[in-house]
Amino acid sequence: MPTGGKDRSAAYQLVDMFSSDGLWVRRSANPPYAAWGTFAGDNGEDNAAHTPWAWDDGDDGSDLQDGSIAPDPAYLISQYFADTAPLSLTYTRNAYRS
Repeated sequence: MPTGGKDRSAAYQLVDMFSSDGLWVRRSANPPYAAWGTFAGDNGEDNAAHTPWAWDDGDDGSDLQDGSIAPDPAYLISQYFADTAPLSLTYTRNAYRS
């Protein structure tokens, strides 16, 4: 745990969201969520952080629905960066679609 906002030696660990006790399996549990895809707040802004399956940029327009970064990240990138080379929208694996 960081000792404060200026702690520059706080360590972290990457965890598998799809493990048997991961966030995806517990996606309807409270805690850690206050609502679908919204983490319960603590001492910051209440219930402001969202999971990938509920994340929304806010000004994407109606074509990119809330949470589209999880099940279809290639499409989201193709819309954000439409002036880049073509990319495949076919997935070999996507745990959100399984």
